[in-house]
Parts: sequence; C-alpha cells; structure tokens
Amino acid sequence: MLHIESNKEIKSIEVSDLSGRMVLNQPVINNQVDLGNLAAGIYGIKIYNAANTVVGTKIIVKR
Repeated sequence: MLHIESNKEIKSIEVSDLSGRMVLNQPVINNQVDLGNLAAGIYGIKIYNAANTVVGTKIIVKR
C-alpha cells in the first residue's frame, strides 16, 4: 500500500516501469493506492491532484 501525503486532494496516479510502459493507472481513494500487484523493482510515478498538477517521482517496490 502506498500512502500519499498532500495538502491538496489527490485524484489519480500513473505507475510506469523503467522501460516507460504504464503498469497502473487508477484513481486514488483516501490518499492510498494498492501496489500489491506490482513485482519488485523501480517504478516511475505521476501523481495528479484536483487542479491537474502533476508531481513525478520514483519508488522502489520490495517483496
């Protein structure tokens, strides 16, 4: 589970693998996203808020 802290309402998240292939695109509910289906690895994420501002970062999923 990924918990996102923000002063603004988070609307959705996109997760891509290192080759740029989108592996997850879903709405965010209660600032949490279930990443349980992702394999271990490094992913790029884009977080969209209510104003459609995008924040990008990378995450590491460990199993």
